[in-house]
Amino acid sequence: MDTQIATPEKETKTPWISATGYVFQQGKVNVLEATLERIRHLFTLADTYVVSFSGGKDSTCVLMLSLQVARELGRLPLEVCYIDEEVIDPDTLEYIAQVREWPEVALRWFCVPIRHTLRAKGRSHWLTWDEREKAVWAREMPAWAITGVEGLDESSSYRDVIKSYYFNTRKISPIVCVTGIRIEEAINRKRGIIQAGTYVHHEGRYIYGKPLFDWKTRDVWKAILEFNWSHSRYYDRMWLKQQGLLQQRVAPWGNVANNRHLPFYAEFYPDFWEKAIRRLPELRAVARYGQSPLYREILSKPLGMSWQAYAIQILNRLELADRQVWIHEIQRYLNRWARRSTSPFPEELEGGDPGPCWKRIAMIMAKNDRIKGGNRDAT
Repeated sequence: MDTQIATPEKETKTPWISATGYVFQQGKVNVLEATLERIRHLFTLADTYVVSFSGGKDSTCVLMLSLQVARELGRLPLEVCYIDEEVIDPDTLEYIAQVREWPEVALRWFCVPIRHTLRAKGRSHWLTWDEREKAVWAREMPAWAITGVEGLDESSSYRDVIKSYYFNTRKISPIVCVTGIRIEEAINRKRGIIQAGTYVHHEGRYIYGKPLFDWKTRDVWKAILEFNWSHSRYYDRMWLKQQGLLQQRVAPWGNVANNRHLPFYAEFYPDFWEKAIRRLPELRAVARYGQSPLYREILSKPLGMSWQAYAIQILNRLELADRQVWIHEIQRYLNRWARRSTSPFPEELEGGDPGPCWKRIAMIMAKNDRIKGGNRDAT
């Protein structure tokens, strides 16, 4: 498979990147050329360059562009990490297994317990590959899976898995880890780029890169189709079901990012659906009622109640572990606000301001999310 990219001849196409990382037009510069330059820069920051891969459309673009630059620089095979979330659609799993066979890729496939969101009434989280639930796992672990990673516990994040594997197990540092995060998909992502002022974040020995941040969904699909890149056929199924491009997301079943797709899964993957609802019985109710008012509590804020009071009401309904996390988050934002303003913490902000306020806190808590976008991006 030829994954090289042939770009048109350049005519004064020098990218100019602002303080916030946004690419502005200068000559005929485009996001593809700017991203290739960012990836080249990221390769210079450490000897080990890792692609955090989910099988989704965004991480597919990061993977393919990183492969091109790795060829240019003689940095093959390319390190790729996949965190297997157990209840994932079979098409995406098949695509990732194909990528694992590419000779230019060294893919590390992790099957470790990760606490994951579950948008359901009975519970808000579940643990992937939980040994206590082995009898009802949605599928068997692949024979090549990496299961023993030092220093992890049930509160570990995807980033913790990658850090622990390279720093503790393989004794490699520093590393650059890149993801397909795009600011179009979430206000938290946009705010993170604006606050940091760059697409590169340094966390000690861990360097986190977001080279694709300013791409639009149409840019992603233009690249995939124009360069004939392999991709998960799950997207093709969604397209045939007339799901809009912005609604086509790869994420674990039950995650808020793909609840609208659950009604299709029994049709697409009947055998796997039976195993999935045995593993997560809540999926049956979410598939039936996920788009109904039963799962849209945020729309039912009592008339006359303030957003602060509503946020506290939601907070008191959370499980103890989630409540403690959110108490810490809210206190952090209140303290930060108090250092820069004598006004009360705002109820809501006008004009699309992405800053913190009680309304935003309530909305994110209602979706089992985190202000900082704590869970892996769905792509």
